[in-house]
Amino acid sequence: MGSIKVCGHAEIEMVPDTATITIRAEAVDDWTGDAVTKMSILVNKVIDKLRNEHSILMKDIKTGTLSVSTDKEYSNGRTIIHGQKAEESIILTLHNIDKIAPVFNTLSAIDGIEISTPSLSSSKAQDYLDKARKAAVKDAMHKAKIYAEAAGKELGDIISISDIQNEACALPMRSGIQYIPDNPKVSVSIEMEFRI
Repeated sequence: MGSIKVCGHAEIEMVPDTATITIRAEAVDDWTGDAVTKMSILVNKVIDKLRNEHSILMKDIKTGTLSVSTDKEYSNGRTIIHGQKAEESIILTLHNIDKIAPVFNTLSAIDGIEISTPSLSSSKAQDYLDKARKAAVKDAMHKAKIYAEAAGKELGDIISISDIQNEACALPMRSGIQYIPDNPKVSVSIEMEFRI
């Protein structure tokens, strides 16, 4: 008695309801303390605008680690020092994606910050992932049945099912959730082995 191995794939679009935006504040000054003070003013300005103009709760605004470094560049074999640089990130979570444009408009008026492209996701991501897993199993079973029939064999019991964490099936698809700003999807790849 032999066996047959097949890969199953599924990709399901999510309806996003959550967005994550990273805001990076940066300030440069001759002195480290002054750079940190300027950067802190920027961070507080961002937080105040988010809370007062968009009613964002503090639990949805997370500040990252403060970093301080020398702001320098290399030109014609020389090191040019511009001063001390202070940086800090703010991670913003929006539970209403309709707020993305208004928040961007507000933040883009603040000099000295960088704003990332939003990462879209869903609070029901696990449900979408489970649905994709079931669809991937159906895809694998369908392929196995076709191959078995073509080989004149009867498809037997399942020997194994495993997630594929590499490109064993020669497709650029991995198990897990992939967030693409304008089109979030859940992709799953599995491998199944059947007796024949």
